[in-house]
Amino acid sequence: MSASELSIIIVNWNGEKLLPDCLGSIAEHPPTSAYEVIVVDNASTDQSIAWLESDGRRQLIPDERFRLIKNSKNLGFGAANNIAFKVAASPVLFLLNPDAKVLEGTCDGILTLFATRPEIEGVAPLIRNADLTIQKCIRPALPSPLTILAEAYRLHRLMTSQFASKVLMGPHWHYSREEFIPLTAAAGLALRRRLVEAIGGFDESFHMYGEDDELCARIWKRGQKLLFSPSISIVHLSGSSSKTRWTVFAKAEVQERAFLRYQRRTCSRGRIIANASARLIVVIPLLFKYVFSQDSRRMFFRMARLNLRQILYPASLETENVN
Repeated sequence: MSASELSIIIVNWNGEKLLPDCLGSIAEHPPTSAYEVIVVDNASTDQSIAWLESDGRRQLIPDERFRLIKNSKNLGFGAANNIAFKVAASPVLFLLNPDAKVLEGTCDGILTLFATRPEIEGVAPLIRNADLTIQKCIRPALPSPLTILAEAYRLHRLMTSQFASKVLMGPHWHYSREEFIPLTAAAGLALRRRLVEAIGGFDESFHMYGEDDELCARIWKRGQKLLFSPSISIVHLSGSSSKTRWTVFAKAEVQERAFLRYQRRTCSRGRIIANASARLIVVIPLLFKYVFSQDSRRMFFRMARLNLRQILYPASLETENVN
């Protein structure tokens, strides 16, 4: 095989039922340039490995284009990607979730942007749901009390659409034209190898959730450019892995912890305190709203306690990992 131009990196955990569609989409819509597919398996307990080593996979992605890395334990999303970064042979690294599928022109569109726009260090495609509606995952670089309270209490209704799009982003952003962005989801994210080497990859203290935000925030803080392009799309079945791992309540706590860790990595101490205070304003009333739901009340109590610790004893949260 000629020198690879694109390394497609997939981190898998118990994605046996998802991988055929993911790799099948690559086989159906491959880049016209040379490419490789690297799957890092995080100690799956289903039949993922068996399928990845089967003729079924070879019919989609032949061995000469494929590399499988088998971890002995679940190292988390960021750490697994960092392993792939070290062995990838291409100048462009395309992170793709196992519950995602590329569409016609996805891979070539990414390579064309990098080839024609030397100032770009990352490309974020438009992410669609299974029904092709838009996953609205473009976010501000740093959370603030305004974004926290606006999301909880729908304060965007008091704002102009232009202000909400600029400040709150998320569901209020346009998703209709190319624009440099601060944060997006890593369900489908392409980065230059030189950027990954310069910033050191993912922060491995994040196991799952928050690691893509933290990576994007580092890119943004360095003044390097991450381009959103709606002309390039993927389909993403959001949350497929987490549904098999946590209950709704356990997932909410994991996400809250990741959100707090992200702030400790990116925000000033003053903003951390202000954000945690805003979260308390949101969460404490919910303890009374769901007084007769034991699971909900327990979840909101834990969220309140986490944010109080974020204010008073943030260092104590660093040594905890419930992922």
